Amino acid sequence: ITLVHGDVAGLAMDILPDAPAEGDLYRYGNAIPAFTWWVENADVSKDDLTVSLVGNYMVNEMEWSPYASGDRKGGTWAWPGAPGIPFTSGAIDFDVTPQAALAGLTVHYEIEIAYNKATYGGSGVLTAQGTIHVVHDWDEGAYTAPTCEAGGYTTYTCRVDGCGDSHTGNATPALGHAWGDWIVTTPATEDAAGVETRVCAHDGSHKEARAIPKLTVYHILEDFGTWSGEGDLTARIDAPYVKFVQLTYGGGVIPASEYDKWEGSTVIRLHENHLTTYPAGTHTLYAEYSDGHSEPITLIVPESAAGGKAGGTSGSSGNATGSGSGSASGSSNADSNTSSSTASTGTTAAAGKDPGSQVKSGSSGLGNGDGIEEALIGGPAGAVDSAANAAGAATQHTVRTIAFILVGVGIAALILLAAKKRRKEEEESP
Repeated sequence: ITLVHGDVAGLAMDILPDAPAEGDLYRYGNAIPAFTWWVENADVSKDDLTVSLVGNYMVNEMEWSPYASGDRKGGTWAWPGAPGIPFTSGAIDFDVTPQAALAGLTVHYEIEIAYNKATYGGSGVLTAQGTIHVVHDWDEGAYTAPTCEAGGYTTYTCRVDGCGDSHTGNATPALGHAWGDWIVTTPATEDAAGVETRVCAHDGSHKEARAIPKLTVYHILEDFGTWSGEGDLTARIDAPYVKFVQLTYGGGVIPASEYDKWEGSTVIRLHENHLTTYPAGTHTLYAEYSDGHSEPITLIVPESAAGGKAGGTSGSSGNATGSGSGSASGSSNADSNTSSSTASTGTTAAAGKDPGSQVKSGSSGLGNGDGIEEALIGGPAGAVDSAANAAGAATQHTVRTIAFILVGVGIAALILLAAKKRRKEEEESP
């Protein structure tokens, strides 16, 4: 028999071979029934399996006594003794009800009935054996999903009222953690370690944290120094080259194409075309490494070097000296004027006066033409240098352009004056 615990199993023992005839009130007998049961290798109690008698004129007054034999443990339900109970049907019926404690076990039983047939006489003992497999009535189950650290499973609960037993099945493995990227939650500084954290994608409450070492500050062995306005500049940092990440200025990253770098410890060379982008002044750059950064690397750009020398002057502004000193070679007043005026031209150029006055003074010194060579050398050269001084704060490129224009104007004027002088001499010649 397979029986869900809590349900009733009806067991019958035949006493009479035939049912009594209708109205045959004398066809009866007395019986003393006993129902013994046990399980193997388990502890039991009286309430684990109850037995009652059913039928006409029968009463439920069975008594229980424990039973043990080797590994068998159980009990006996029996009628307390003579004269027994009367029976008027052809069988003795038992109701057997196992409880949850026996679920999953096999209950062995043996029925014994001592009887006395009053009508037809005779007596004897009837026996029968059997087994009852006691089971739970499980529900459909409730699924518990797996987590990062625990597997999933289905829980089945017995539906019998008052049981409450359950078991699990259909196990699935744990998911494991699905860690995201490490994110810096507390940046490291030169004085204190930082912290970075990562979070599991399956469960945001699962987090891991690890320390970030304090930043290392690497010493400068050689600054970029002062730029002359041309060429590259090199700095050297006492730091491992393999840890170099980038070069920064003013919070921004300098493109790697703007400099070269090599080992020893870390050498960085800024390209000339990059240096031209810095205005005049003192600038601070940093070399960043995977575990820290350098001390400030100093770059100084003087006013004279700002923007580079590609469009600037070579330097000797206003220092050229005119040497014109024309000599008088005639008797006319113009000749005497020529001598004094030509000498004046040399003096004006040497003094570095306004380029306009230099050109004008040089022209008046051409009275007899003897001072032309000196004027071409001294007067225009002085005009170039005076123009550079007059330009002042203008860019060097603009100064040089203005000077060359003035030189051209002066030369043109000198040529015209010389031609005029020759024509005049030719006219006065006999």
